[in-house]
Order: sequence, then C-alpha cells, then structure tokens
Amino acid sequence: MAQSKKVVELRFPRLPIKNWNILGLDLSLSRTGYAVLRLEDGVARWVEVGSFTPKDSSDETWARGLAIATLVRDVLSRLTESDPLTGIILSVEFPDPKNSYLMALNGIIQAALWSSGPEGTLQERCPIYRFAINAMTLRSVLRLNKTVAGNQDVNIAMAYNSIDQKEFPNLDSDNCDAVLLAMMGRHAAMVLGGHEDMVPIPPLQCLCTCEMKVKVTSRTDKKTGAVKATRKEKPKGLLHNPATWTRMGGPVQVRVASSDARLQLTRPPVSTVLL
Repeated sequence: MAQSKKVVELRFPRLPIKNWNILGLDLSLSRTGYAVLRLEDGVARWVEVGSFTPKDSSDETWARGLAIATLVRDVLSRLTESDPLTGIILSVEFPDPKNSYLMALNGIIQAALWSSGPEGTLQERCPIYRFAINAMTLRSVLRLNKTVAGNQDVNIAMAYNSIDQKEFPNLDSDNCDAVLLAMMGRHAAMVLGGHEDMVPIPPLQCLCTCEMKVKVTSRTDKKTGAVKATRKEKPKGLLHNPATWTRMGGPVQVRVASSDARLQLTRPPVSTVLL
C-alpha cells in the first residue's frame, strides 16, 4: 500500500513594500561576485552584475576584506532610496563556522555595511533586510545534485536560465552564484508581496514551511556526572527564522563595561558605543 505524502504546511509573511532592490552577494577574499536585481510592480530587471577581485593576495585578510566591504557599501548606497515603499534585500550565503576566512569576511562586511558613515547609516534611508541561505540548501532548492555542485559550468548555465546571456555574456564562477542568490531574494520578495503563486514549489517550501528544526545537545556535569540534555527549536522556513531573515536596524549600539587594573570596582562603568 502506497504511503501518503506528507503535507507541508506553509505560512506566508507579508510586508507593505511595493518595490525591491535585491543584491545577491557571493563573498570570497579571492573574488566576490555581486548581482543587482530590480523588482518593480512585480516586474524583474537585472541592473548590474560583476565581481570585486583584490589583486595582491599578500595583502592582509582584514585589508582585502575591508576593500571589498567598501565597494559593496558603494553598491548598496546607490540602491538606497528615501522611499518607505522601496526596500533592499541583501541575499548572501550563510557563513559556515568551519570556514574561518568566510567568517572573517562576513564580520568585516557587517561592520562596514551597518555602521554609521558621513551620510549616516544605510538603514535610515530605506528598509534593508538580510537574507541568508546556506550553500547546501541553495543547491537543493535549485536541484543541483552533489556530484555536479562543484562544477561551475553547471552553475553558470543555471544562472543563464534567469538572466539574458546577450546582455551579460561574461558571467564568472562567482557572480553566477550571486545571480542565483539574487533569484532566491526575488522569490522571497514575491512571497512578501502576496505573489507566492508565482514562486516554484521547492523555493516556496524552503522559504515558508512552518516545520521546526529540533537540535538536542548533551552536557555532562563535571561534579555530579549527570547528563543534561538541552533541546532547541528553530523554524525551517527561511523567512520565519530570524537567523536567516533579519531587518537591519540602525544605528548599532553596544554596551561595554570598562575596568581599571588599579582599582577594584564592584560596578565597573558602562559605556554605550555607537557604531
């Protein structure tokens, strides 16, 4: 007897934003690809696709990262508009904690993008949302199996299903991934605007499923030897998970306690740092 398929329950979040600028960003210290997609009145138009490549690999990690972050901020700055009905989706790969270079670059990018500059913060100009999807999920949603996922020719061909090859004939191995990330951002924007019927089933389920991921971790008490299990739940749907879909507020404030080795203070003074 055939088993019935499990019904995936979906919940569709909404935002009162009419138009979107979507920036797909494939971060790398060797070459960072980016792709800008404009979604206006439900019509998508590719605006700009390119890459940033530091020329001297002997430059320190922080210097290459900050140079890339500065150029990305310039791109975002061009996209921001003083219009509450126009928003930005920054679609990026979720950083793998095991990839120290990607984690470092991600931190530098965050510091450069969301901190205050001479013109204030980017977030003060228009609503900006960060959308993060890990590489494995992206491959699964786009139906790229593991045997060909590392084949960039396949990724480039996949990107050309969504972008005009005559207008953008020179996609490389990085900005083609940025195109794919921007397409996921477009799917998210269509859902938020109430047009989920125009989104293919695989990305729709990935974005909107109500299922929860359950992670159980065990810790042994050193004194008693007792094992304590901790259960954590988080949403599977990317648009329901604050770790993968976040409104970037600003400016950023961090409270820092200050100590003085010459003094014994029961309550060290706390400073608020405006970033």
